[in-house]
Amino acid sequence: MKISRILTFLAIVIMIVSCVKDEFNFDDLSKEVRLEREIAMPLIKGELVFEDINNESWDSLIITGGDTIKLYLIDEIEQTDTLPLGELIENLDLEYINLHHSFTNMFPVGVDVHLYLHDSIAGQNIDTIYLSQNHNEILLPPAEVDEDGLVIEELVQLREGVVEFDDEALDNLMERTTHIVFIINVPPTSGLVKILDHYLLSLKLGIEGKGAYTTTLDSNN
Repeated sequence: MKISRILTFLAIVIMIVSCVKDEFNFDDLSKEVRLEREIAMPLIKGELVFEDINNESWDSLIITGGDTIKLYLIDEIEQTDTLPLGELIENLDLEYINLHHSFTNMFPVGVDVHLYLHDSIAGQNIDTIYLSQNHNEILLPPAEVDEDGLVIEELVQLREGVVEFDDEALDNLMERTTHIVFIINVPPTSGLVKILDHYLLSLKLGIEGKGAYTTTLDSNN
């Protein structure tokens, strides 16, 4: 019968419990907690006009058909932004990190984007994360222009990609990196380029990853 089987099972459990002499003690529990999680989160999203990148003003301008055309002769431009990591990666053990990016470049000049893993204690960049698949090529080529040197806007395309941090980059990030430096670079031009006020560089950066965070419980809480 089912009831007799249940009673037999309960009797066995009671016998086993009665043989246990040690009492459960919360003080014996480990106070170290390890939480594992997969994440996907945005880092940067925005739109930049050319003045946001170029520290120098335009040389001259032409107004035609209601549009303002600014003329630039570019030696080279490098714009940086820094993200301090601080305590963000303390007690963090990363299994992997992928950096997702998407850009739309309306400028008739090339734009390159990469990251430095910076060690402020040693005062040096310890690794470079390239967004372009070929490190010798610029990430975003110049937008195509017409015979007047103006961008053919219907040909401007969204460019997307994913960068996987290799084992060395992960180690450098976790062990030595204090800051991540974002670099936007515009190579020199051979002559004047025409840039309209509404031209934009749109960018999105986000990360996905998996890791574990270890912390210690406060016994007073």
